[in-house]
Amino acid sequence: MRLPAPRRPLPRSSARPSSATLALVCIAAMAMASGCGREEGALGPGGENAPGDGGAGSQVVGRVLSSTGEPVANADVEAASRDDPAKPTPMIGVLTNGRGRYSWPLQAGKWEITVSARGHRPTAETVEVAGGQTVTLDFELETAP
Repeated sequence: MRLPAPRRPLPRSSARPSSATLALVCIAAMAMASGCGREEGALGPGGENAPGDGGAGSQVVGRVLSSTGEPVANADVEAASRDDPAKPTPMIGVLTNGRGRYSWPLQAGKWEITVSARGHRPTAETVEVAGGQTVTLDFELETAP
């Protein structure tokens, strides 16, 4: 019986991913798991955002556009509770899909939603979300100088 030739190990790179790279991979994985950040699947059959659970069915949905009206894909959308005491945020952040849409299940309460994207100035809005409510919050990002 003839044994196969031993395989040579692949060369290992000494370069390690940065913590920022690992964080982005983590954010993207969570966004994909939540149904956001995908070109298809984050939207319902009529083009509207699909409902999320948010614990009590609460969510913030919207669209991120450039100042020229073009959708901004892969914009980073973050939420911070403005309640006292603050509510836990279910994810670090979500990314917009190819049509600039996002969907984020959040607990009822007051939230500050911040959007940022490469080549654009970040912007933030505060929104009140009631239990079981879907709040639409669209953003228009100005081009950074």
